[in-house]
Formats: sequence, C-alpha cells, structure tokens
Amino acid sequence: RYATLSHCWGPPTSKPPLRTTKFNQIGHSKGIALATLTLNFLDAVLICRKLGLDYIWIDSLCIIQDDSADWEAEAAKMADIYRGSYLNIAAAAAADAHGGIIGLTSLPDPKDRLTNINYSSAASDTETLILQEGLGVGEYWQINKTSHPYFGRGWVLQELALSPRTVLFTAGQMFWQCRSCFVSEDAYARRQLSYLSDTAPAIAGLVDFFSKAAHNTPMLGLWKETLRYDLLWAMR
Repeated sequence: RYATLSHCWGPPTSKPPLRTTKFNQIGHSKGIALATLTLNFLDAVLICRKLGLDYIWIDSLCIIQDDSADWEAEAAKMADIYRGSYLNIAAAAAADAHGGIIGLTSLPDPKDRLTNINYSSAASDTETLILQEGLGVGEYWQINKTSHPYFGRGWVLQELALSPRTVLFTAGQMFWQCRSCFVSEDAYARRQLSYLSDTAPAIAGLVDFFSKAAHNTPMLGLWKETLRYDLLWAMR
C-alpha cells in the first residue's frame, strides 16, 4: 500500500520543490533527510506515518526531472500510479510546494469572503468550486482557483478522478472524496442533537435559504423539482 501526493508546484516565481535530478539521483535512491524535504512533502510523510503507510509517490522525487526519457516513461504510468494508490493526499490549500498541508496558519484571502451571499450568482461563477461557511454569521468562503491555486492545476483533474480515495486539505477544513461519496468535516448528518425531534427545526433555516436561492420546493429531505433524479440509485 502506498500514498500519492497531489500538489501545486507553484508559479515560476516560487522556489521549486525538492527534485530528483541526474546530479542527486544516486543520493536520493539511498535516502532523503526529513530536514531537506519541502514542507508539503514533510507533511505528507507525517500523514503517512500516522496512517501506517510505508510508501508515498511524489512526482518531483520519483521522476528524474532533467531526464526527458525518464519523464516520458514515468508520465505514461501516472494514471496507473494514482489509480493504484491506497490514498491520495491533496495539498489543496498550498499555493506552492512550501505552503504545507497541515498546520496552515493562513485563511483564504479576505477578497474571497462573501457576506450575505447571493447563492445563485455565486453558484453560476465557474471559478467558484466550493462554498464554505465563514467565521461570521452570513459569511462564506469561496474555494476557487484564486484562493486555492491547486484547483487550477492541469494535472489535478486526473489525480482526483483516478485515485480511489482522496483527502483534500483546504484552508478551512478537510474534504473526503472516494468512489461512493464526497463529504466534509461539517456534514450535518454527523452532528449531535439532544433530541431527535429537533432535527427538522435545526436545519429549517438552511433549507429555507437554499429553497429561495435555488427556487426549489423542499419535499421530505429532497427537492420536488429534482425528485426523480434524487431518488435514482445504482449498483456498485
């Protein structure tokens, strides 16, 4: 079992990540000191250790970067590499290789904070990928290509699509994606209520908000206008 790392190298102005080259190939094959690891890589190693995974595949370390023949041969295998991984670790909040995965101290840029959000207009913005609840009442954070450049990276599409399971570390929380679900840390179903009868009232305001924003009619936990799609199921 091995993990893979999905990350952003960063713009040309950023310091490049630690790389394997013809010059250091022999040294890297013998071992790489933790102290020399780029912060994204170090965090990924720590995550693997906590999960009991002994191996991790990182593109800049596992492909000889100044050897075109090796790059072409290994790039052709990347689909199988991500598809065969036990877990894909996505450093979604790091703008480059030095941002880190865990222990991020920076929140998304204030310009990405929305107050009294018009959900319809935000949802139609192709740059907006996820809306997260913000720190204040009525405030939301946009997870987009500006606040999280990771999602603008071309390689990310196949890395997320092919990996059997991925944990995405964003600036606000973690997201889990696998073949059967996409969930966040703030999933309502995992929250506790002292009285089960409070379930409907506790979420009524949220239902009303999205009902008005999407112009849909709530019906027993689903939407009347999309009921036939919401009830579809498939065998896996």
